Amino acid sequence: MNLNRLFYQTILILILPFACGNEEPLPRIENEMKPENLGPGGLSYTEGNIKVVTLLDNPIFNDGLSVDKEGNIYASNNGSNGQLNGNTIYKVSKNDLSIEVFASNLPVWPLSNNFGSDDHLYVSLWNPGFIGKISPTGNYSVLASGISGPAGLDVDENNSVYVSSYNSSLVWKIDPDGNMRVFASGGSIRKPSGLAIDDNTGNIYIANWHDGTISQITGDGTISNFATLPTPNNTGTASLLVLNNKLYATAYAAHSVFEISLETAEVRVLAGSGTAGNEDGENDVASLTSPAGIASSITGDTIYISQDPNSLTSGGGAGKLKMIIFD
Repeated sequence: MNLNRLFYQTILILILPFACGNEEPLPRIENEMKPENLGPGGLSYTEGNIKVVTLLDNPIFNDGLSVDKEGNIYASNNGSNGQLNGNTIYKVSKNDLSIEVFASNLPVWPLSNNFGSDDHLYVSLWNPGFIGKISPTGNYSVLASGISGPAGLDVDENNSVYVSSYNSSLVWKIDPDGNMRVFASGGSIRKPSGLAIDDNTGNIYIANWHDGTISQITGDGTISNFATLPTPNNTGTASLLVLNNKLYATAYAAHSVFEISLETAEVRVLAGSGTAGNEDGENDVASLTSPAGIASSITGDTIYISQDPNSLTSGGGAGKLKMIIFD
């Protein structure tokens, strides 16, 4: 017997029906990939197990946030019922979320606030153009005055205060004795709102309200454009926070919080859909309304967000204190 002929005949018998179309072809197997859920501006969401949770519904405060060494939250009230006439900073207990007055009868419209290493709370006060200094017992004094539209504020390790002047499009530096000088102006600084210091590099980041850009200011005062956020009509970037080599920005009009890498300037969406809402849950399905203040927990695994019902984009009644948890 010719074994070679038998072999080839066997192969033909096996493949001929398929070659002639007498049998159904094997189904084609494709790798199905779940489409990526994109956020505002077509940006990707920050990866990881990130959840948005409401801590307080309709609290009396709605603007700047900070956290003391014990983990308590401090929040500015800029007013109510559409009136920017607030004059109080509240303290939220880390233990039971109870709210008490920390400092009252302040000049109208407290905005950003941050603690110094001296345990005093520094606050920008819009209407009089003051920078206030509040002791641990709530006693208020004026550190500096004559600032046109003080908005974002942060404090360095030497207790020097840096504050953005919205109306003058510049940044002031104020030493612990209240001496002032212009630290940076011009360049890409245009109607600055939020301000945050990167303690690792000394760089300062500025959120420009009217064009959606983030400016970077180095220690010698050099100004450059760092990133651009996809906010509607390029408006409404409110507050900034530096945490774990990332920069976080609350965006009023985009109803979102953005994350920017300090190494690459890549922008992602930390939370928010781009449309006003108040759904809790995973960061790519949760929604926010007019996020304003931002601060981090002392452990660095949680970000706190205040929502402003006075915002023109909120529709009213959206005031909440939320937390974004990195699990």
